[in-house]
Amino acid sequence: MFKDRAEMKNKSCIKNVLLVDLEGSITDFSHRIKYARDNKEKFDKEFVNDKCDNEIVGLSNSFYNNSLNIRIIIISSRREVFRKESEDWLRKNNVIYDELIMQRDKDKRTSFQYKMNYINENKNKIFLAIEDNKEIYEYIKSKLIPVFKVKCH
Repeated sequence: MFKDRAEMKNKSCIKNVLLVDLEGSITDFSHRIKYARDNKEKFDKEFVNDKCDNEIVGLSNSFYNNSLNIRIIIISSRREVFRKESEDWLRKNNVIYDELIMQRDKDKRTSFQYKMNYINENKNKIFLAIEDNKEIYEYIKSKLIPVFKVKCH
């Protein structure tokens, strides 16, 4: 038997990870989509003004205080340089999580490639994912991981 939550969370044989996408799932970034192609830097910096999807946050947070010892991992292709601001945004919006996975600053992979790699390395730990991107959603589904598709904002 496991002694505590931390010990159970670290056992690799247990599917105990709720993988939650940040942009478009927890956040509504519709106000900055106009910068996505032509001004990536502005697109990235404007996330501090994103609205929070309280329904998704409520769903995700509901897994935290339970006897199953679920690990809530938020994944974002947002670059590591924005970690402090991202953590501040999550705290301000009462998002409960165990770990925030962010893309390295010099990593040139697309969001799909980055998340695909993470999913492949951790598919035996993920019991449920929450994702808004159709391509990533389909990929997660193809790995036989239950996935909740968030409607784009």
